[in-house]
Amino acid sequence: MAELSLKDLIKAVSNMDSNSGVSQSIYVIEECSELIKEPMKKERRKENKTNIINEACDVLTTVFVLLDQYGVSEAYIKEQISFKCKRALDRYANDGEV
Repeated sequence: MAELSLKDLIKAVSNMDSNSGVSQSIYVIEECSELIKEPMKKERRKENKTNIINEACDVLTTVFVLLDQYGVSEAYIKEQISFKCKRALDRYANDGEV
């Protein structure tokens, strides 16, 4: 079997999940809740950087699958991320808002 690109893998999971009967939104909620717990553990001195990284990747994966299911283009995603990053930098430069 040929090596699939990341885009192809996301599309394959998106198609599989579309047929599973479980809304992708449920997976996003579950993964976000797991990620939320990880930084909180840092405050209790139980931080595990590997777990934080893995949970963040799980969130990204489920969100990219969700965006694929909504038909959102890669160009639009890049445009929105760029816009939001620039807006955050401008807010910080102008108002000190983080």
